[in-house]
This record gives sequence, C-alpha cells and structure tokens, in this order.
Amino acid sequence: VMEETIEAKTLGTVIHRALEDFYRPYLSRKINTEDLKSMIPKIPVKLRQLFLEEFKSGTFYKGKNKLIYTVAEQFLNSFIKKEIMLVSERNEIYIKGLEKNLKTEICVDGIDFVVKLNGNADRIDNLNGQIRIIDYKTGKVELSELQTNNMEKLIREKKFHKGFQLYLYAYIYQQMYPEQELLEAGIVSFRSLK
Repeated sequence: VMEETIEAKTLGTVIHRALEDFYRPYLSRKINTEDLKSMIPKIPVKLRQLFLEEFKSGTFYKGKNKLIYTVAEQFLNSFIKKEIMLVSERNEIYIKGLEKNLKTEICVDGIDFVVKLNGNADRIDNLNGQIRIIDYKTGKVELSELQTNNMEKLIREKKFHKGFQLYLYAYIYQQMYPEQELLEAGIVSFRSLK
C-alpha cells in the first residue's frame, strides 16, 4: 500500500481547514444558497492564507505545489457548487457540528478499566430531517472499502478502516445523543463528488 505523500496530507489539511472556516459562521442554523454562493469568491484568498501557513518555506506558484493549490481550488469549488444545487432543489441543510469531538466510554468483559473511544467528525448536519456524520477524504475512496455485512471484516481488515471509522463515529454519536435513533454516516470523496 502506497503511503500518502506529504503533498497529499497538505491537500487534506487545507481542504478541511477551508471548509471549517467557510461553514463556521452558519453553524446551528439552516444554510441557504446565498450563504453558499458567498463562499465561492472567498476561495482564492482563503487558499492563499492556508497554503502560506502550510508551506512555511517555498512557494506554491509553481511545480507540484501549484498543482496541489489548483486541485484544492477545484475541490472546494465543486463541493460548494454541489451544495448550492442541493439547497436550490428545496433540500434543507442545517449544520450541527464542524470538527466535532465525539467521545464515549465502554466496558469490555475481562478488562478491569473503562475503554475510552473518541473521534473527530469533520461535519455533522441535518439534511431534510436526516442526521448525517460526514468525513471528508481527499484521497481515493472505493465504495467496497466502506460497505460490508461482515462485522469481523470491518473490524479486522485494513481495507475497511475508513468504513470502521464511520461505524465508530455513528456508535459514539448515538451514545452521546441516545434520543437520536436514526443517523447516516458517510464520506465525501473530493475525487469523485458524484
């Protein structure tokens, strides 16, 4: 398995931070098309700021860095435009949490201490009444890595680590908010926004 390059990690960090900054003003309320449209012209300025912070030395106006910058710009534009389409088709999105820390404790037979579980959900929203826990991924994600009926595989096989992460987030969220019965957990893959 090929490890993510430093460049790929930087791309992920920049996308996560940009989206958190863009959506933070709309936390705990319904988002509308005007809110979303106002984000588009801010993308270049936000990216310049974040890339300057990430690439403390060197430039991002040429070579590989320029490529990463361009990809980041394209990912953000595409994602926000998709959200505009979704809201303009009378769907309601209510942002409940951004970079939300999720934590709970479990007791395991045979272990004489409490096991702490925690995670950090990129976004928690409510789409037309449906709670969704969303994880952003800038790397490649296959549907086959997320879905299986075999819990043993989900827990043990490295291929399913992204799927396991989602399952864990959903479990922790339900422990934190037991009144919340139904929720979805999924990945937004910036490489294939469809």
